[in-house]
Amino acid sequence: MGSKIYLDFIIKNAEELLTLSTSLNEESGWGIIHHGAVGISKGRIFWVGKTEEISETFALSPDGREIDGTGKVVMPGLVDSHTHLIFAGSRENEFEQRIQGLSYQEIAGRGGGILSTVVATRQASFDELLALGRRRLDRMLSKGVTTVEAKSG
Repeated sequence: MGSKIYLDFIIKNAEELLTLSTSLNEESGWGIIHHGAVGISKGRIFWVGKTEEISETFALSPDGREIDGTGKVVMPGLVDSHTHLIFAGSRENEFEQRIQGLSYQEIAGRGGGILSTVVATRQASFDELLALGRRRLDRMLSKGVTTVEAKSG
C-alpha cells in the first residue's frame, strides 16, 4: 500500500452525509451517504465517502482534528443571497398589525413602517450597528447559514 494523503480535518461516522449531488431521477437517495465521512485539506473539501473507506487512502495530519459524527447529519451550509444585515430598530410588532388587517399607511401613521427603522439606524452609533450585525450573523450561523450576501438600504 502506498503512502497516505494527510488531511487537516476529518468528520467520520456521520449518520447521514448530504452531498445533494444526484438528480431527481437517480435512485441513489438524493446524494445521501449513510455512515459517511468528509476529509478537508487546506480549508477545502478534499474527499467524501463512507467512513470505512477514508482510512484506505487518507490519514489525519499530526496537528489535524477529527470529529465523531455519530448520530449527526453533515450537510452543506445554507446560503442567504439577499439579507439586510445592518439596521437598528425592529418592525416585528407590525406583523401582528398586518394580520389584524391594518394597511401599511395605517401602520406608518402609528409610527411604524420603514421610516421607523431608518430613524433608529441613523441614531445608532457605528459600534452599535456593528454589534447588531454580528449578533444577526451569529444567529444565522447557529441555524446553518454559512454564506451571506448583505445588502444596504
